[in-house]
This record gives sequence, C-alpha cells and structure tokens, in this order.
Amino acid sequence: MTGDATVRGRDALYDYWTKALAAVPDLEFGLESITCDENAQTVLVHYVSHAGGKTLRACELMRFENGLQVYGEAFYGADVAEPSQ
Repeated sequence: MTGDATVRGRDALYDYWTKALAAVPDLEFGLESITCDENAQTVLVHYVSHAGGKTLRACELMRFENGLQVYGEAFYGADVAEPSQ
C-alpha cells in the first residue's frame, strides 16, 4: 500500500490506512475472536473482511515488547461462501 512491506511509526501507519481506505472505501471487518498469549507477548486477531464484493477470512498476528508492537503479519484465507437459500 505504501511501497514498503514495513510500517514504522504512527505517521507511516496513518499513511497506510489513509491509502487503504481510499482504495477500498467499502472495507468492513467482522471480529471473530482474539487470542492473547501473555508469555509470548502476542495477540492473534481473527476476523472476516468485507471489501470490493469479496468476503475473506483473515487473521493478524502481533508481537509486543515493552508495550510497543514490534512485529505484525497478516494472513488472508479463502473466500467465505454466502449461505445458500
């Protein structure tokens, strides 16, 4: 989104989301679950993403040190099938 795989600092994060929301104005997230591992200082957020007419399962893994996020990775899965009628 910003031309760099790494987003460092609040200004870069703001730029990332400004560009992402401009590119996909109908972006919505539906939270499925959150898993926190205090010993590993990680959080896993599992959600469903709705954007551009597609619905995808996704999760994001974040690691923290001294109260700051030092690592993050997003995993995007298969399309979510709409219930048949």
